[in-house]
Amino acid sequence: MTHLSRQFSITAAAPEDCHEIYHLMTDTAASVQKKDWFFPDSLEFIRTHIKDRGMILKACPVPSEADTSSLRADRLAAFLLIRFPGPTEDNLGTYLHLSEKELLKVAHMETVAVASGFTGNGLQRKLLIEGEKAAAAMGLRHFMATVHPENHYSLSNFQRLGYKKIAEALKYGGLRRWVLEKSI
Repeated sequence: MTHLSRQFSITAAAPEDCHEIYHLMTDTAASVQKKDWFFPDSLEFIRTHIKDRGMILKACPVPSEADTSSLRADRLAAFLLIRFPGPTEDNLGTYLHLSEKELLKVAHMETVAVASGFTGNGLQRKLLIEGEKAAAAMGLRHFMATVHPENHYSLSNFQRLGYKKIAEALKYGGLRRWVLEKSI
């Protein structure tokens, strides 16, 4: 059942959300028709980036008074994992030829997943907007992402938010990706 035109709360995920985030990520990976479009991460990667090397935003439905379904307000509808790569070799800011100081201001909009019952609500876009605000408040100013070249839906969402294609590269063990960038 798809829940269209719902209201959602977008908040920072907590360590106790890691398993639910991981399950949504693995469910998404299993459900995509073109397996090279979505690269799932490990539970340990999620744990590391929820507290130490990034942040995760989660979207949960806000039940209305008229809602007679079994939706819980804490049910995970979607998430965005944002990675702060710092001075690592895989910092996508290297595609921009940034200085070492500017590489520290890069945020990777790493992974977005939307639960199947919540597609069509613009959650990827909403999470990216909130993720950019949160990263900017931390002093980050270069937002980077990767998208499979044939994933027109995701690419379009990024482009409508001002992201530009800057390179095509093989990432995640040889998968084709556009490297996208937006600087503020």
